[in-house]
Parts: sequence; C-alpha cells; structure tokens
Amino acid sequence: MSYVIDAWLERGDPQLKVTSERTGQVLVDWNAVTVRELIESGQLDVAELQSPTQDLVETLKELMLLSGVGAD
Repeated sequence: MSYVIDAWLERGDPQLKVTSERTGQVLVDWNAVTVRELIESGQLDVAELQSPTQDLVETLKELMLLSGVGAD
C-alpha cells in the first residue's frame, strides 16, 4: 500500500496527515497539540520525515503505530 505524508511542521500550528494513496482515506490526522507533544516527547523526529525512502518507510510504520492504525 502506498501512502502520502503531508507534514507542515515548521508552521505556528504544525499538522501531520497520512493518506492512503490508493483509496484517499485519511489514516492519521494530527493537529498542532498532538504534533507538538510527539516532537517534544521524542516520538516524532522531524529529520526522519526528510530522510531517504527506506528510512521514511520505517518512520511511516512508527507513525501508524502511534496513531493506532495498522500499516501494511
């Protein structure tokens, strides 16, 4: 399954959304409060979202686990 990660992390109100490329279903949709909490706790690393493809796959799996959604 392919995913689209939309991450607006440098804004005053950071957001992160993961969508299934095939179905368009939004799987993760985090608001500013959630994103800040995850960054501050170290569970979300902004640099990992800018990493090469294989690292990004691992980051996506971690995001799905944090959100309670299973990644294929």
